[in-house]
Amino acid sequence: MVDYRCKRRVPVSVVIPYFNSSNTICRCLRSVREQTVLPIEVIIIDDGSTLQEWKLLQELGRKEDVLDIKLLRLVINRGAGYARNAAWSAVAKECMLVAFLDSDDIWLPRKLERISMIMMHNRQIEMCGHAAYITDSIKNKFACIYDIETREREKKIPLRYLSIFRVLISNPFVTPSIVIRKDSHFRFNSNQRLVEDYDLIIRIALNNKKIAYSEDRLAVVEKVYGRTGTSRILWKMRLAELVMFKELWKRGQISILLFSVVSVYSLIKHTVKFLLRTELALKLMRILKNSQHIV
Repeated sequence: MVDYRCKRRVPVSVVIPYFNSSNTICRCLRSVREQTVLPIEVIIIDDGSTLQEWKLLQELGRKEDVLDIKLLRLVINRGAGYARNAAWSAVAKECMLVAFLDSDDIWLPRKLERISMIMMHNRQIEMCGHAAYITDSIKNKFACIYDIETREREKKIPLRYLSIFRVLISNPFVTPSIVIRKDSHFRFNSNQRLVEDYDLIIRIALNNKKIAYSEDRLAVVEKVYGRTGTSRILWKMRLAELVMFKELWKRGQISILLFSVVSVYSLIKHTVKFLLRTELALKLMRILKNSQHIV
């Protein structure tokens, strides 16, 4: 049996926004508990959940004996960006880094060890992120993904710095991959409910701060398209992205040519993604498959 309390701790605060997520928060925290190194603290900020959910979260915090959990609560739902900023303001003084994790996603065991080492040895890096596994069901793939991580842990994974153009052409990170310095003066846009993470990354890049990307897959993100939820509203997210590009152009931060290029690319890319995920596309695939059997 693993004695988690003997693990080394790194100067990292983990921030987890929570909204009626009692069905997934336990696996999320388990992935933090099973890190090869532990964070100094885990801040879970309830973003306007029901009173019953809040009580369940409080009970979970009382039972936790490995992680130092700090619970915060927003009575009214304000969105993930606002919640992350509120938690960020409460980060302990001894923490040097802030790592973001969503309550329905998980990290692989060496996430904190690898990314904290990168940022501690490269003080010029403002933000670091990494690749991730994207799945429609963490529950079904949890064990096999952990096996993959175990087999690949000794591989040397390339680290590269992202250019402004690379950041503008598409969002390089999923939110659970992002680690940023605690004393960074950049924050999420509290008034933005969609693509607020992408907005933060772009503002950091446009201010000539170094953003590092590791090709190591250290997180598992669950995305289920076709159901309700912020992460599934593809077209609203694209619209928010286009509005964000327009604001950058209006403020003179990007040229009209660059604004046109990234906007057209965004529309083409996400139109293709949307079509591939629609029920119509699935029906056409079935029809084609059946026609092949007939022939």
